[in-house]
Amino acid sequence: MLQIDLKSMKQLLILLLFVFVNILACSSLRPSSVVDSFINYPNPFDSRNEFTTYQVKLKSTEIIKAEVSIFEEDGSLVSRLLLLINETNKSQAQVNWRGLDDDGKYLASGVYFARLNITDSNGFIEVKEIKTLLK
Repeated sequence: MLQIDLKSMKQLLILLLFVFVNILACSSLRPSSVVDSFINYPNPFDSRNEFTTYQVKLKSTEIIKAEVSIFEEDGSLVSRLLLLINETNKSQAQVNWRGLDDDGKYLASGVYFARLNITDSNGFIEVKEIKTLLK
């Protein structure tokens, strides 16, 4: 009869867990990113004279819904924007932002974080984030 002490059992379980996590991390079953690019231009921008355009492009599927949420550095949500899906190429969408909060007030100069939440035609949901500099 095989006897394993408690210390050996714990080491074996840790080793098995490590192997399992690495197999999952390298698995081809794990979904890859559907987003080809998520950019904004110009960046930085002066909200008193211009706007920045957030643009997303998917690799091969169509966009069902796309939203950009703008956050201050402290994590406070200041604006939520729905992207307009391109009618001729549904793998692309964009929205313009003038540097205003949801109440229509100009935001102070600084760094803001734009978080993209996108759902594609396969039901895949992805989140991407980029920094935006407001002059």
